[in-house]
Amino acid sequence: MKITKTTLLEMLGDSDVQYVIPVYQRAYSWTESQCDAFWDDAVQTARDDRPHYTGVSLYRLGKSDGAGRNLILVDGQQRLATATLLLAAMRDFAREKDPALADELNARYLTVEREGASAPKIVLSRFDRPSMDAVVLGGQKPEGDRASALVHQTYDRYINKLKRGGAEPREVLRGLSLFTIVMAQLEGEDKPQLVYESLNAKGSPLRVSDLVRNLLLTRVGKDEQRRLFELYWEPLENAFDELEERVMEKRKTPIGVPPQRRRAKVEGVVFDAALHAWATRHIPRANMRTRTDMYGAFKKYLTSKDVPLERTLESISTTCLDFAGRIDSTYATTHIEWVMGKPEGFGG
Repeated sequence: MKITKTTLLEMLGDSDVQYVIPVYQRAYSWTESQCDAFWDDAVQTARDDRPHYTGVSLYRLGKSDGAGRNLILVDGQQRLATATLLLAAMRDFAREKDPALADELNARYLTVEREGASAPKIVLSRFDRPSMDAVVLGGQKPEGDRASALVHQTYDRYINKLKRGGAEPREVLRGLSLFTIVMAQLEGEDKPQLVYESLNAKGSPLRVSDLVRNLLLTRVGKDEQRRLFELYWEPLENAFDELEERVMEKRKTPIGVPPQRRRAKVEGVVFDAALHAWATRHIPRANMRTRTDMYGAFKKYLTSKDVPLERTLESISTTCLDFAGRIDSTYATTHIEWVMGKPEGFGG
């Protein structure tokens, strides 16, 4: 693996590079608090005038042509997408007062030339892509299912911060220029999933569903990834995103949503509970005492024998969609409570 230390703006400012998010990666998901923290870090870093470490971006080389290079971003999407939305807001805010800055931001950090036209520097996957393309290229906001609410909300939030005078665009840009980042390039025998697990071992835990999805879909090539994802996994994510909101509402306390320090226990709980239902049926001997044990059980099962990929995805899809349809049943509640740390009915 090739490791390079750089800055966020140097990463985005590479003139012929386009960053592509694999189809199996989760959608853009940063919340208001995370986006506010990113803004605060940029402003404070500018005022402190010293580097601020922002993490690791894991990538592998994609197919390149005469137009430039494509880098497949395996980890680091959320940070890079948020930076792009902030830079787009700065560009649009600066168009009247500082057109030179607006042009610089657009040409250097937001767009790249592909096939004789401007294209976004970062290509998001699935339904996020039309929204990000509209923000970066100035097109009309997509409607209905093609619109990604969080992409537009983050952009609007940054525009409003600039309008309120929280900081000037050039000050924010100065802060972003001091954001240091480590770029890790996968090479040869490096296995993306193993590195991905290692990079995410600390900090906020990933949803089990994210890790299982990546474990399954990184076993095949790009075209097959897309086919299997769209056929089996995307319907699950759509179904459970809606159910997630219902669970969050039920978990509200009299004074509001659960505290941020407990948010990770709630996020993704319904999908993970459905996967637990599948695991207890198909790998009953797995030693799962808590939610954190689930991924290890899946990984051991899927890698210890010649498990047919599509048949497994079909089985998971059938079980999880059945779970979603029975969300108010005792069956579903029991699995949700187990994932939440209340293992009654599963032997402690």
